[in-house]
Amino acid sequence: MNLVPEHAAPTNVPRAGDCSRVLSWRRLFLLGIVSAVGLGGWWGWKLGRAAFFRQACLAAKAAEDWPSMEEQAVCWSQVAPGSAAPFVYAAEAALAADAMDRAAGYLDQVPDHDPAAVAALLERVDMLFADLAEPLDAAATCQRILTIDSGCGPAHQRLTFFYAVTLQRSQLAAQARQAIERGCELPEAYVYLIGADWITLSNIVPVNQPWRAKHPDEELFCVAIARGEVAARGLEFSLAFEQAPDDRDGTASATARQLQTTFDRFPKNLELLAFFLEEAITVGDPNRVIDLLALVPAAGQQDNRFWRYKGWLHATRGEQSEAHEALTQAVALNPFDFAARHYLADLARKRGDVQQAEQLARLAEQGRRLRRTILQQPEVRAMPLPVMRQIADYAEACGQPEIADRLTVRIEQLRVSQPAAGPPLPPGMTRQKPAEKSG
Repeated sequence: MNLVPEHAAPTNVPRAGDCSRVLSWRRLFLLGIVSAVGLGGWWGWKLGRAAFFRQACLAAKAAEDWPSMEEQAVCWSQVAPGSAAPFVYAAEAALAADAMDRAAGYLDQVPDHDPAAVAALLERVDMLFADLAEPLDAAATCQRILTIDSGCGPAHQRLTFFYAVTLQRSQLAAQARQAIERGCELPEAYVYLIGADWITLSNIVPVNQPWRAKHPDEELFCVAIARGEVAARGLEFSLAFEQAPDDRDGTASATARQLQTTFDRFPKNLELLAFFLEEAITVGDPNRVIDLLALVPAAGQQDNRFWRYKGWLHATRGEQSEAHEALTQAVALNPFDFAARHYLADLARKRGDVQQAEQLARLAEQGRRLRRTILQQPEVRAMPLPVMRQIADYAEACGQPEIADRLTVRIEQLRVSQPAAGPPLPPGMTRQKPAEKSG
């Protein structure tokens, strides 16, 4: 049986108390036992009933009588509420009856302390991400798994990919870093960490489409598809940098209109604000930057990109101290922000600190070259070892020795053992080549 987690159980899932038809005739007998033999006898009776329902489940499974198996498992859960087994049996029966929503609901009831909880909840996660198209519940279940086992690599992996494919960039960087710190990361975690600002996967649109179909008003999915269309059509730079794309078939114009329409609908979305701020900065329009920065919600305070944009605006006004403060904050939030270091290099040059300007410029260029190299690779999950070594070198140069050291160890492990790519993701969530992002 292949199982995984969700956040909220469907309302049509039978729960532990819904087996009165099977147990009603035993209620008087139960009261008699409690009165006669006391608490010890009560627990013995419960253990006996648990064994009875377990055998009934096994018999129903052997006969492929899925309704009976599900019913017996629900009743079993009443006398053994602290065990995962009844819920797993109920989920298996529901799956065999093509009732995946009920199966996910049963798995949601698995007690966290049971040794089987993590495996069962991971099964629920995959159901929710794929067939049930409930990725927000899936992500919440991944977080639940990490409260049970903070070093659960598959939960970290699924969360990291979810943040990447929905363009939640701050969460992406934080999740990748957490997996690395826990020592349960896959190699692509380092790519996501250093590229959180700019990496845009090319399969964003097909992954998000079924999610949006299920939740047409969910901002995350609408924005991801609009931005994914830009990347997938190779229009990232032509739209954001006002180049003149080949628009004979109207593709560029239609994509631009879709992006603007989505922005009109979600004017405080961080990803869309960042896109249009990049555009305004590239064409040198400080008034547009001011207007867009005024829309940034409180969450933008934790996103290095908006401190970088603020720093650029101060610099264009000649407000060197304010610009330096904003850009320093950008680097503090994301040590791998090479664009912020580029602006800082320009500020150092203007105040006559040639040595620091050269150092910052070299580091900015190192990051820019690494970005270009990564975006030329065919797949995020299959970075060549020389590229991984470049990432380690860049992390060291950016003042992140713990990241560099951990990656150096992982590179050696990869070199010696050539491990498998890692646990497969749910259907429809296969990573593809990262599409280039502006900035």
